[in-house]
Amino acid sequence: MTNRDNIVKSEHVAPVKKQPVKKVIKKEIIEEKINTKNSTNNILIYFESGAGYVTQHGLKFSRENRMAEISAEEGNLLLRLPNFRLPSDEEKEVYYNSQED
Repeated sequence: MTNRDNIVKSEHVAPVKKQPVKKVIKKEIIEEKINTKNSTNNILIYFESGAGYVTQHGLKFSRENRMAEISAEEGNLLLRLPNFRLPSDEEKEVYYNSQED
């Protein structure tokens, strides 16, 4: 047996196919957070990534206008997209303080 017999070459190994990673958002968790935090049927939503987005009702999200209070129904739809999330407590405080001015 020679050293050449112990060498493994890439053509001897089957290629590994990588599966794409799927981002899964659990619908029940999102709806539970919305229902427990707001009983007025409006939620505050944060536009996390992207250049911009316009909702069905004409509300525009952009890099300058990242948060808005919208209906819970429309919020549920947007939270299923990877671009949107619920804001943190600090972000909510900044948003509501800026609305008072």
